[in-house]
Amino acid sequence: MFKKIEILILVVILIISIILPLHKVYAVDSFFEIKQKEVSKQENIEMIINLNKIEYEKFKFVLIADTQLFDVNAKEDIVLNKDDNEIYIEIDKTVTNLSKISLTYKISEDKKVGDTISFVACITNSDKEDESKTEKVQVSIIENKKEQDNTENKEDETQKEQDNKDSNQEKNEQEENSASKEQDKKQENMPVEDNKKDEPKQEDTSILNNKEELNNKDQEKNENTKKLQTVESSEKITNSKNLTSKETIQSVETKSLNSNQQTTETIKYKGSNNNYLSNLYIDGYDLNKEFCKDNNTYFVNLTKGTSTVNIITEKEDNTATICIHGNEDLKTGTNKIIVNITAENGAVRTYRIYAIIE
Repeated sequence: MFKKIEILILVVILIISIILPLHKVYAVDSFFEIKQKEVSKQENIEMIINLNKIEYEKFKFVLIADTQLFDVNAKEDIVLNKDDNEIYIEIDKTVTNLSKISLTYKISEDKKVGDTISFVACITNSDKEDESKTEKVQVSIIENKKEQDNTENKEDETQKEQDNKDSNQEKNEQEENSASKEQDKKQENMPVEDNKKDEPKQEDTSILNNKEELNNKDQEKNENTKKLQTVESSEKITNSKNLTSKETIQSVETKSLNSNQQTTETIKYKGSNNNYLSNLYIDGYDLNKEFCKDNNTYFVNLTKGTSTVNIITEKEDNTATICIHGNEDLKTGTNKIIVNITAENGAVRTYRIYAIIE
């Protein structure tokens, strides 16, 4: 009896030892989730911050993306701070009763099918700033299924219309051929008397043509006389105008000189406005995507214990100046590196690199 009980206990222990590791493996403990990893341009990206999965009582949540985040909104009544490609929320779990925060992001119009958007979520303990967690999610933009179905249906409809046009064309050609054949037969069977009846009509037409020729000649005579009169009057007018032509030319010349003086005074060269980089990378590391001068935001994963990185830059215009901040004293978590390039005329462009140390 006791042996059976011991065996049962051993079996229960074995089952528990098997189930517990599996539970740990498959348990979802991420504090930041995105429901769909593939969305169309017509859809919104829905994001969830799971407050129950965060052990900090007071913390700062930061969401960074490689695109502008001005179109991110929260469903709950919270203060959402936005700054270009960043948003951040100050959360105190002792004050709020929320278990989660839902965010929606409307995809910008400049995004195309096949593009990807990288999101990095970071939480930092307000009591201990050296305690932080980071999660990364990537979303792909795909073609809308409804649009695909509509394009396929349109192609089928156009094919049917083309087939109908071709069949109607064949019918019309057949009808025209049959009609032409019937006309040829009628002309062959016409009697000779009909041809004789047409002869007097030809004579009448010749008389009408002669009358039209006479009328045309009279019109030409009238037109020639009018032309002679207009030529004489124009000669008189030109002679009178030549007297004042010199004066007008002189006034035009003085006006053009004055206008040239005004333009040379107002146009001032302030220097080149080119504030683009031609290349940007970190020595020994790869950015999350290939550098493009129009893309201002990048991510990079650094090895644990890294405290400084070497930023390599190349500028399009040699007259521009470059200033780099934040590439030293790096800490665990998400670090923001700023690269400012100032054009000769003073215009500033900012490139951001978010260096993540886990």
